[in-house]
Amino acid sequence: MNKIRIAACQINPTVGDLENNSERIIRSLKECEALGVDLAVFPELVVTGYPTEDLTIKPGFAKKSLEFAQKVALSTTKTVAVYGFIEPDQDIENENESVEQSSEFLSDTVRNKAFNSAIIASDSEIFGIYRKQALPNYSVFDEKRVFKQGNSNKKSYLVAGVGIAVSICEDAWIQGGPLQEYFDESIDLVVVLNASPFCTGKQLDRIEIIKRRVSEIKKPILYVNMVGGQDELVFDGGSFLIDDTLNIRFSAPSFKEGNFIFDFELPEKTSKPDKKALSYQTSISLRPLVKSGDLIAPISREISDIEQIYSALVTGTRDYVNKNNFKGVIIGLSGGIDSSLVAAIAADALGSENVTGIAMPSRFNSDESLSDAKELASLLKINFEIIPIENIHKEFEMLFKKTVKSPLEGLAAENIQSRIRGVILMAYSNQRSCLVLTTSNKSELAVGYSTLYGDTAGGFAVIKDVLKTQVYELCKWRNLQTYCIPESVLTKPPSAELRFDQRDDQSLPPYDLLDECLIELINHDHIVSEIDTQKYPPDILNRVANLLDTAEYKRRQSPPGIKISSKSFGKDRRMPITNKFRD
Repeated sequence: MNKIRIAACQINPTVGDLENNSERIIRSLKECEALGVDLAVFPELVVTGYPTEDLTIKPGFAKKSLEFAQKVALSTTKTVAVYGFIEPDQDIENENESVEQSSEFLSDTVRNKAFNSAIIASDSEIFGIYRKQALPNYSVFDEKRVFKQGNSNKKSYLVAGVGIAVSICEDAWIQGGPLQEYFDESIDLVVVLNASPFCTGKQLDRIEIIKRRVSEIKKPILYVNMVGGQDELVFDGGSFLIDDTLNIRFSAPSFKEGNFIFDFELPEKTSKPDKKALSYQTSISLRPLVKSGDLIAPISREISDIEQIYSALVTGTRDYVNKNNFKGVIIGLSGGIDSSLVAAIAADALGSENVTGIAMPSRFNSDESLSDAKELASLLKINFEIIPIENIHKEFEMLFKKTVKSPLEGLAAENIQSRIRGVILMAYSNQRSCLVLTTSNKSELAVGYSTLYGDTAGGFAVIKDVLKTQVYELCKWRNLQTYCIPESVLTKPPSAELRFDQRDDQSLPPYDLLDECLIELINHDHIVSEIDTQKYPPDILNRVANLLDTAEYKRRQSPPGIKISSKSFGKDRRMPITNKFRD
């Protein structure tokens, strides 16, 4: 049996932080070498972070990426490192030095000057570079816009007696794609570098896809994924190895950074590879590594969908706040379920001392709502302040009546309260260098049941992609860990409390029915005529579809939020604001 010691290095990089990302890789490699690791595999574009979006097409950024990737390579000693970086295309640069760079008509071949690549390095030497061939251009991905497609680069590397081949993310997702090159006797193991963002059910999809590739090429595949938050996206890690019998031999925990080290045994070859197969294999000479005992491959426990979602929201919130250097967060606490969930997530992500809840009651808020907000703050141990807005609200009403010669009425009168609260929260944000977390959920944003410059005012929308029914599930799950959300918050009818005796069900269909309609219209991209009207009443379905279409202008102005579904608002779903199509 051939035994190789492998490290799946789930790293949490920050986009553009080339120096710190590289130092983190180097630290990981030192730890790996101390434990006798033969092969350390890092995620896709770990040097630059992912996604780099239009940073990619800045020639200076690509050059810096190469410099830091080379710095990592120079730091390598005995352990073979495989890691992702942006590689400038020197040929295109040389060919187009005379092209006027300010022209808006530059062709893709001129603009896309970089490859999504992986380096194979050891002993201060670069042994090879793999360039990603399949560039995803769907959902949140825009790689064809910023990267140049790599060519077929069939190559393998002999590491500790094991033939290793390298691939990057989408190249392994395509049936009959680039991985077909690796149906070869000289290859024992394929390693795939990934920056695959989280959504519910994604891990099961990954495992199924990789099992299909294993079935096709008859080789074990190690899948190493990035971890951490980057703007709307969260990377959940969950790296794994599937052997040639389609069994999971290793799996790393989700949402956890670290070097996950294990020994993997491969059967001895019954016959030697032919010379043609070996002609593209590079032997990486290793000085003996000191190993102690056997390191059994860990198999991480499976976690429920609701725990995955909660973990993604905590990870995304923590990294957005910390990576952007905010000193803490501020939340408008209404005593309702949405703000309660956001406060719990923020406390878990950042520590209670870095979270401030502000209750801003008016005459329409019940005593129960204020007491619920107080109890929540006490249970979470977050900072809590009360700023009544009744006098400010009355001043607005008087000013409007005096200036416009008519009283504020209806929706205008209700929304003034929300906007007063937004102004107060943003003033606190400016004064304390803290980030305002908005509390609107996906169901509300979908149908426009939120106030522009009111409850949408803020810097980050934690539950922007969380349906109302999921909000309840998440709160119940969180309370099972440690009780922190008052039971009355979960049981009272949801209300914006902008008028007396207001309830959400006076303006919207029941949330369970509303959310089912939204899944059909958003996640499945159905138009009304394609949806089963036996399951969904036609009048409600048509109403929800119309509200969804006409609220696009509001969503376009809402802050970024964490993607947890298969189709989130923002990068995932790009609808025109001016749009007359109705079905």
